[in-house]
Amino acid sequence: MLKIEINNTAAATLPDRTIKKQFKKFLLARQIKNAEISLAFVDKKTMRRLNHSYRGLDQPTDVLSFSYRYKNGMLDGEIVICCQIAQEQAKKFGHSFESEIIRLLAHGFLHLIGYDHRTIKERQKMQRLEEKIIKPSLCLA
Repeated sequence: MLKIEINNTAAATLPDRTIKKQFKKFLLARQIKNAEISLAFVDKKTMRRLNHSYRGLDQPTDVLSFSYRYKNGMLDGEIVICCQIAQEQAKKFGHSFESEIIRLLAHGFLHLIGYDHRTIKERQKMQRLEEKIIKPSLCLA
């Protein structure tokens, strides 16, 4: 069973149906058939508070992930995305807001299943995996 809930407290219009569809593709790409995922979309103020509480950093970030369980094909976790930062990054990187949301979802998803980017080698591996799972999802229609 795949259960994906979206909580949007940001002042952004998001294509919920498309987001769920794309996230399900990420899960299936990793052969995860059972998942309970919460996707939260927040503003900078909320993200700054969360980043400070959980990482000790008093600044907003683009995405936070909280993995509660990843074992035997079951994933339980939460991804929090700052919509304002996503909009800024989309403009900076020259792509759409929706594409940036998908990129951040992929990044958050990889954190949920145990990947990190503390070293250059880890960062490179995570970037390759992001590209791999995003490629089939670039068309958001």
